[in-house]
Amino acid sequence: MKIAENLQYLIGNEGVSNDAFGRIFNLNRGAIGAYLANKAKPKIETLQKISDYYKISIDNLVNVEIASLNKVHLNNMSSVTLDDFKIESFTKQISKKQEQFLENREFMLLITSLVKEQNYRKLAEKVEELEAEIKIMRTTKK
Repeated sequence: MKIAENLQYLIGNEGVSNDAFGRIFNLNRGAIGAYLANKAKPKIETLQKISDYYKISIDNLVNVEIASLNKVHLNNMSSVTLDDFKIESFTKQISKKQEQFLENREFMLLITSLVKEQNYRKLAEKVEELEAEIKIMRTTKK
């Protein structure tokens, strides 16, 4: 099995720390260390997440030394180089950031709308108070 070597290669190729890799796949330091030291094997669910993320088959992840390949065949799709994984990973990160930005923007628009609505209510209440005072003043002047 080539799991430890392949994980080390994928982490190094991505230029991410073990901690960042762990955050991507919801793994703690101990698990990653055990996988890289070949002292433990990832669960099938973890292998599936990693293979989906890097667009490689579980078979290649487990049995093929990815670093020695010039190209990785992606689940019977066209071949791409591992440099393409960096681009794809970067694209995914950008997409995720864009989604977060849009969610934050939508939240801020909602807050702004609520604040405006609250301000309009206060303004309307103030106008009503002033109209009542004016009405009182007009009736007392007569």
